[in-house]
Amino acid sequence: ATCNYVYAGEYQGRGYLRRLDGAYLIWWEGIESWCLSDELGMAEGPLWIGEHMEVEGDYGPQFGAVGTATVAAGEH
Repeated sequence: ATCNYVYAGEYQGRGYLRRLDGAYLIWWEGIESWCLSDELGMAEGPLWIGEHMEVEGDYGPQFGAVGTATVAAGEH
């Protein structure tokens, strides 16, 4: 999921980000976690969850995803 992400709109009361090629999204799940997945609001397929209030940080794999994803500011 490495690439640059841009603001794409609002979801669950917070802004969400879309990877430049549209393959992945980073979105707030509404309670206490950020999610990295290929669909907005998708919580059943492979995704990574960051259990922190800020978008930056490590995201753990869920529902068949593999490895830890790290979200960091900057150009990649």
